[in-house]
Amino acid sequence: MSTALKALVTKHQGALLHTAKRQLVRAVSLPQQQQQQQRLAHAGAIDLHRLRRTPQHKVVGCNKLLQAIRKGDQKAVWTQYMELQNQLGSLSPEYHSLTLRALGLKNLTSYGPDEIQAVKERLMMIWANMKHHGHTPDIRDYNHMLGFAGRSADWTLAERIWAELSKHQSRSSLWGLAPNVFTYNNYMLAAINTKQPEKVPSIFNTMHHKAGIQPNTSSYNILMDAYGHLGDITEVDRLFDRVFVRQQHQQPAKRLGTLLHPARDTSTALGRRIATLSRHAAPVTQQHQPNSDTFLAMIDSHGRHGNTSGVKLIHTKLMPEFNVEPTVATYNAMIRWFCQKSEITDARDLLKEMETRGIEPNIVTFNPVFRHEALKLKNPKRAERLLDLIQQAYELKPLQSMYRHLIRIHMRHNREDEVDRLVKSYEASLKPSSTQ
Repeated sequence: MSTALKALVTKHQGALLHTAKRQLVRAVSLPQQQQQQQRLAHAGAIDLHRLRRTPQHKVVGCNKLLQAIRKGDQKAVWTQYMELQNQLGSLSPEYHSLTLRALGLKNLTSYGPDEIQAVKERLMMIWANMKHHGHTPDIRDYNHMLGFAGRSADWTLAERIWAELSKHQSRSSLWGLAPNVFTYNNYMLAAINTKQPEKVPSIFNTMHHKAGIQPNTSSYNILMDAYGHLGDITEVDRLFDRVFVRQQHQQPAKRLGTLLHPARDTSTALGRRIATLSRHAAPVTQQHQPNSDTFLAMIDSHGRHGNTSGVKLIHTKLMPEFNVEPTVATYNAMIRWFCQKSEITDARDLLKEMETRGIEPNIVTFNPVFRHEALKLKNPKRAERLLDLIQQAYELKPLQSMYRHLIRIHMRHNREDEVDRLVKSYEASLKPSSTQ
């Protein structure tokens, strides 16, 4: 054999050996690599407009599902998902996750109990399908489910999701299943929305002390809101001073000493527990800028105790000082508390201020004013004129509860003609919803 031929054979054998080694390594590590790629792609940020089907996940109708998700059309998302029932095993984790997070509650005032239950059943079905096909939900999926549980005031579901997350976390956080600040925030919100605000300080301290997670501005807003629900507005003001004032202005003095509020009552078990939790609060290590939700929590806390002078001070002094503009939610809260104290002039001044600022009111804005006219003042004519104004000037659809209040008032006074007229108007208000 010539020297050239020997060199050619040796080179060819080396290439074959190298190829065989690569195939052997690939055969051994392929399952793990596929799983890593699958989970890492699932745990990272997904751009809806860049997500593409892979050769392993060619599914008829997959593009229609993605289009529905991109449009944010929950009805279309569910329809397309149901059409893929026989092919769900071929869907990549990204599609399961995106479908799950495309369903939820956008505006609670537009959902009834039956609709909330329907959304819950759909989410639980997708949740079960993901795990059935071997796709472990990632932390964003858990956050979404906790957020839904909180908004729908379903503490049982929140506890179930939290327990499941804790179980996976105790095994391994390899796939990014360790709770983050958004997880804890959703869990705390669920506690507030299910009327268990006393759980929030403990969850907050667990997040900061045990998990070592730095709270963000939303975390402190939720904590302030919880203390407001507990009736401890002293702690609400103290938190604002400690988190938002001293960190920025380096001032040890209290800024809210002029707000009128009762002292913390330590004679009760709840008061002593709150005081203990407050003394052991974690130190603030980062600078936080207050936002509209911060002041909304303060307004609700003071308004809940009838301290409308404090509400005015927050609105006219503190918010401008921190360059925070009021939002619709802020105005709605202030109007609600002013109406509860029968300070209707101040409520109407806020409506004028909204118009001056170019902030569009919604039906929630007018509801306290309507209830004040119809229930407190027992003046159904003025309340009905307000309904007409809502529909004609603002093109807003009145709440069905508004009609029901007026009908009950007329029924108490045996005004059958007025009742019949309002019943017809009430039925007419239902027709668009039924058609839709």
